[in-house]
Amino acid sequence: MATSLLEVTVKLRFDLHPSKTNDVFGGVKEQLNQKLMRYDEEFGGVVLAYFNETLLDAKGPILTSLPYVSVDVKTTLLLFKPMVGRRLEGVVNKVGVDHLGLLVLGVFNASIGIEATDGAFQYDAEESCWVGTDDFHHQMREGTKVRFILQGQREVDNLLSLQGA
Repeated sequence: MATSLLEVTVKLRFDLHPSKTNDVFGGVKEQLNQKLMRYDEEFGGVVLAYFNETLLDAKGPILTSLPYVSVDVKTTLLLFKPMVGRRLEGVVNKVGVDHLGLLVLGVFNASIGIEATDGAFQYDAEESCWVGTDDFHHQMREGTKVRFILQGQREVDNLLSLQGA
């Protein structure tokens, strides 16, 4: 199973408020923290962590129209960057009549519609689970680990949701 976690080393520029000039590194960390657990279009994934952050220049230019100080930083980011067609694993956290809700890596919402199973499963209202049409013992209920193929993903307000089959 190919991983959807990637480490990338990047160079970023942050414009820091003048109040951060006594603690530039602290200001940089504040900016980096704002990127955590958000989809970042520039990197095509969700920033899970950062490390090895380094200021590239001890002196930053002040912007002409605003009193902000520009600071260049080099850091390594850990990204969650799933690719359509790749296999992912999630844990079922919701069982519906027409879909399963899952958490990938314990954080990211994913859904699998009943139509994506090509009739291999049907909903069992008494058991509140999906049951295999060929094998009663093959069940998917809350807490079940499920491997699925990523069919699509959406980003709304910097939050990522996944669709699988």
